[in-house]
Amino acid sequence: MCIGKIRRRLIIRGTLLIAIALIACSAFAQPQVEFHPYVGGFAAQDFKPAQTNGISNNSSFKKEGLYGLRFGVYMIDFMQVDLNYAYINHFTIKDAPDTGTRAYIWDINGYYSFNGYAVKKVEPFITLGAGGLSTGLHDASNRTPIPGAPDRPKDNDTFFQFCYGAGFKTIRTLGPMGFRTDIRGRTMPNFYGSSLTWVELTAGINFIFGER
Repeated sequence: MCIGKIRRRLIIRGTLLIAIALIACSAFAQPQVEFHPYVGGFAAQDFKPAQTNGISNNSSFKKEGLYGLRFGVYMIDFMQVDLNYAYINHFTIKDAPDTGTRAYIWDINGYYSFNGYAVKKVEPFITLGAGGLSTGLHDASNRTPIPGAPDRPKDNDTFFQFCYGAGFKTIRTLGPMGFRTDIRGRTMPNFYGSSLTWVELTAGINFIFGER
């Protein structure tokens, strides 16, 4: 098994264990839980990868859609913790052949509600989180090199990333269902020897169960 796969699995399992521990600690209080499937997109800044073939000194990723799911638990009335997983189908450098690279984002996040202890129909919030981004090539074992294609992102690479942002959600607009939108920055401080930051905007429905 390659080092990249081992590292990615260790980080993912560590994130899951932390999330499970937080959820278990809150379970005794019959917390309010949240499920938020979402869609959106991201726009990345230019970056300067080190020792890379097929990528210029000032390259950027194509704007692309992302699709994800968040599962959250309220620890107290105005503080929430959630686990996020998202998928990018084409994680590709601009003006370069599409190598079939996918990206998988996973992180744990804390939220602060500006409503404080008051539960209202609309809830603005800020958020801060950390986790990882893992890359994968579609059908990597049977792939043949594409002339002129960049040699990165590669298969089974994992990078530390942290995110920060704000948003708002509506509370139980239709039964347990509401709506939620987020805008956040995401930074990978060491992405192939460079720093990569992007802005992402997401929106979707939000299901809330239980009471605070």
